[in-house]
Amino acid sequence: AILCEIAEEAAIDILVESVCAAEGNFLTTMSEALFLVRSLSLPNLYMVYDIYHSAMMGEDPAVVCAACTEYIKTVHLARNVDGKRHYLNGESQAIYQPHMEELRRAGDNGEVRVDAFCTNGLAEVLRESLAVMRRLG
Repeated sequence: AILCEIAEEAAIDILVESVCAAEGNFLTTMSEALFLVRSLSLPNLYMVYDIYHSAMMGEDPAVVCAACTEYIKTVHLARNVDGKRHYLNGESQAIYQPHMEELRRAGDNGEVRVDAFCTNGLAEVLRESLAVMRRLG
């Protein structure tokens, strides 16, 4: 609450992100993050919808989007390769299309980012990720 209070003075929003159980043990689902945001009821506290983490936790995109869209400020995407976040490829579109469709259906047209790691061939993976993101809409 103190962070939000200080940030609000500078017109800054604070975002809560749930992280799958493979990477953390606190706020591992969107419903847990939503509970925190609603409980604190602070004017500048919102959520990140990290679809990579949500998919790892087996969350239903229809349920997540129906409950959380009013609090989502940004969306993160990444391709799961052996439990690690990678840039998007053609397979990513099939996995993440339902999530993106549910977001649009719920009225979210906000910011979408790729949240991934790359050790080589960055230009190639960036081009492919951009193409996938454009197809996702």
